[in-house]
Amino acid sequence: MTDGIIKGTGNSRYLKGAGWPSTYAEFKAMAEAGTLPFDLNGINAAGWQVIGSLLNKANLLSDATCSLLNIPTSSVPDNVFEKLALYVKVGDIRTTTRTNLGSKWLLCNGAKISKATYPTLAALLPSSVASLSDYNKVATSNVLYPQSMIYKDGVYICVTNSQILYTATPWITASWAVVYTASDGYSFHRVRYCNGYYIVVGSCNVNGYLYPAYAYSNSLTGTWITNTPYGTSYRGDLTDVLYCNSYFHFYGYTSDGGPSGVGAYDFYKSTITGTINAQLLLANAGGVQVATNGTCILLSCGGASPILVCSSGVTYTSISTAPATNSWTINKIEFVNNTWLLHFRYTSSPYNSIVCFSTAATPPSSIASNYVTIHHDTLGSCSPLLSIYLNGKWVLYYADPNYPGIDVTETQLVSGTTVTSSVLLPVGVTMTYMAGASDAPTPVMFISSSCYSIDPGKVTLPEISVDKAYNYIKALEG
Repeated sequence: MTDGIIKGTGNSRYLKGAGWPSTYAEFKAMAEAGTLPFDLNGINAAGWQVIGSLLNKANLLSDATCSLLNIPTSSVPDNVFEKLALYVKVGDIRTTTRTNLGSKWLLCNGAKISKATYPTLAALLPSSVASLSDYNKVATSNVLYPQSMIYKDGVYICVTNSQILYTATPWITASWAVVYTASDGYSFHRVRYCNGYYIVVGSCNVNGYLYPAYAYSNSLTGTWITNTPYGTSYRGDLTDVLYCNSYFHFYGYTSDGGPSGVGAYDFYKSTITGTINAQLLLANAGGVQVATNGTCILLSCGGASPILVCSSGVTYTSISTAPATNSWTINKIEFVNNTWLLHFRYTSSPYNSIVCFSTAATPPSSIASNYVTIHHDTLGSCSPLLSIYLNGKWVLYYADPNYPGIDVTETQLVSGTTVTSSVLLPVGVTMTYMAGASDAPTPVMFISSSCYSIDPGKVTLPEISVDKAYNYIKALEG
């Protein structure tokens, strides 16, 4: 503002009167009594050296300032001082010995808060699914050691060797209902929902030998039917099942004989009760790593070349090249967040790992020229466990004592950046994530003998400890 400076010439302002008396004596008497009516009728610029800023609402407390401070436009300057004495922005942290800051402040204790309740704060807090501190760990006694899990029609369904169980609230109540217990000798390690049927695949132990087996039901709590498609004719195991291009595909291998000899197979049928057919995918190969986007199938047999693509019926074609000229094996194939992921591991120097990504609807025919590749040079010869895409972030988990968790951003995914690890997981852990269960309200991840779950609707508060004081974070405006 600008101070006004009067010239002192007696003409700086104007007066305007009405109903003034006609004589000086009356004028004097009214002036002395304080009853002489007049208005200050503005300033006379000729009587000023400097005309000062006007004392009005626009200059003292504008509507725009009131809006910025979230106070009524009828406020007075004292309301502003009161507001500024306490005003901070959402996300600011205050250290204090007081504990009565009110409901708009949250203690920095590492608790998880709802994104819906605190949207502004949630947008400011980092969200990383790589850190185990972001997960809820459940007591070991509640863990079922599941082999596989899916989410379907509001419930979580898991298979634990010989049993199939489900719950609506995983790990919170630990109340799992058993819907099917297999007969002695049966062991299942993959559950899927395929074309109207719940299906589990695995093997049946007869006199110490394993034979391919599966079980299915059109209702989770209905009757389950067990099937060993070739009886005890061929030893082996079923490792996965998919429904694609009008066929049920039961993938597995035989280790002693087989319809076309020992090797990896696609045992397929057009209906769940129909005749089973066998297509040898690769002779003398083991388990099948397979993924589908609903119209195409991408698979590898026993980690060996070739990588096969099926985009029509049961016809498979080969993807031509490996990601690099070196001794390698493919440990895992996934389709996550509309992205094909191929995890390669070199079996000779330099012993590093590679992940190839592609977002093509049909997997490209050449890995080297059509896939974006991320090199994990520090990973050594470790094996991949799984990939997760959650809250806008990729996390690639590997079984390695030093570099098991790879936290990959969207930018790194498309640019092929070399990334480093961020989570320590022991070698030999078993890990399962609900692949294809993006609609699940609480995705669950199993790590070794413990279970961790993460809720995408929540974020974690900072955890700050100060001796003899408290740290609070501003969570809501006001």
